[in-house]
Amino acid sequence: MKTNNIKYMEIMSQGKCLRGFVHESQIDRAIPIIIVHGYFSANKIGPQRLFFLMAQKLTQLGFQVYRFDLSGMGESDDIISNITYGDHVNDLHAIILNVRKIHDNARVAVVAHCLGCSITLSNIVSNPTWFREVIFLAPYYSTKEILANFFNECSLKQLIAENYTYRKGLYAHSSFFTESKKDEFVDNLYSISTIINVIIPTNDQFIPLEGNLKTFINSSRIIVRLIEGADHNFLEKRDEVIDLVGELLGDDKFEE
Repeated sequence: MKTNNIKYMEIMSQGKCLRGFVHESQIDRAIPIIIVHGYFSANKIGPQRLFFLMAQKLTQLGFQVYRFDLSGMGESDDIISNITYGDHVNDLHAIILNVRKIHDNARVAVVAHCLGCSITLSNIVSNPTWFREVIFLAPYYSTKEILANFFNECSLKQLIAENYTYRKGLYAHSSFFTESKKDEFVDNLYSISTIINVIIPTNDQFIPLEGNLKTFINSSRIIVRLIEGADHNFLEKRDEVIDLVGELLGDDKFEE
C-alpha cells in the first residue's frame, strides 16, 4: 500500500494544536472526507488501524481524506481529564472550517465512529449547510442500559456523583455521556435534512441491536445497513466495513 500521499497537518482549536494527516487525492476538486474517532482509547488511527486503512481506501477511490486526534487524545494537545464533550464539538468545528477553506468552502462528507457520531451530529445541527453526506459507524447515545454496558455499578455512581470516573484505567468525563442522551440525539437526528448512512454492527457489545433498530428508522434520508457478526469496533469485519463505506460514498468524488 502506497503511503506517499499522506501529509502531516496541524489545526488550532481553542488555543490547542490538533495533529493529524491528510490523505491527498490525485483528482482535482476531490470531495473532502473527515474521519471522526470516538472516545475510549480512540485516536486518528482507529481500532486495529481501521481509520488509517479506510482513509487509504477512500483516497484510492478518489476522495481526499482528513483524520485528526481531537484534543486530549493521541498526539493532540492537552490531556483527556481537562477535556469535555463541548471541547470535542468545538474541535470538529475547527477541523471542518479549515478543511472547507482548503476546498474553497465545499461541503464535507464525514465518517464518524461511536461518540464521534454524536459530536458530528451536534455540528450538523449548528451548521447544516456544511455537510453533504455523513456515515455513522456504531453510533453511541446514552441510556441507562447502555451506560451499564460501559461501566460497572461503582464507576457509574462515581460518574454521576463526581462528574468523572475511570473505565479500564481510562478517564471518562460525565459530559460525554450526559450530553449525548438518546432523547436529544434522536431529536437532533430527525430535525436535520442531511443524508445519514448508519452502519450498525449486529454484535455490538455496548448498544443493543433492538434499540438501534428502533432509533434509526430507514427513510429517504436515513439509510440503515447491518454488518452481521460485527462488534462495536468492527474488529473481525474491518475489510467489510471499509468496503461498505466506499460503496455508500459511491462515485460522487468531485466538489460541486
